[in-house]
Amino acid sequence: MFLQRLFHDGNWPILYSQTHPLWTFLRIVSLAVHMDTLADLRRRFDYHFWSSEQLADTFSEIDAHRRARGYLAHAVVADWLWLQRIEGLGSSDIILFPNLSAADIRSRLAANAASYGAFLSVADLSETIAYANTAGMSFENSVGDILNHILLHGMYHRGQAASALRAAGTGPPQTDYIKWARS
Repeated sequence: MFLQRLFHDGNWPILYSQTHPLWTFLRIVSLAVHMDTLADLRRRFDYHFWSSEQLADTFSEIDAHRRARGYLAHAVVADWLWLQRIEGLGSSDIILFPNLSAADIRSRLAANAASYGAFLSVADLSETIAYANTAGMSFENSVGDILNHILLHGMYHRGQAASALRAAGTGPPQTDYIKWARS
């Protein structure tokens, strides 16, 4: 898209032809940047699932951990919901705030990690996805924006879950990115 705007805005008439060597060079650079972006996203999603797993491993089935489990359960289900939307599948029957056990959360995390791993190997970040939110309102966003939303949404709810664990008297695990990057 960037290259099309660059070469078709009237300011670069000599490069109008897509057979021009500079066009080819910039297209290759554009593809390399896209691949770096996908690689970066895959890395951030690896961290996303690792940090969620660390948190889930701290949960027990005691009532004091119910609130913390609820925050992470919501994030895990929302991850799956967004992938359903990206793939053009229905998502209207998904319960966004489920009451899941720690084992159910870990199981869904593993399934999500596998599904996102496969998706991120072929994702087109610039593709626009049309979907309806849970209120039935229609929206369109790029795959790249949706994926970044998923990462930030998960981070927010992991923070809530960690705070809920602390309030329940359980120290949350260290899930800093740098700890993951060192391992």
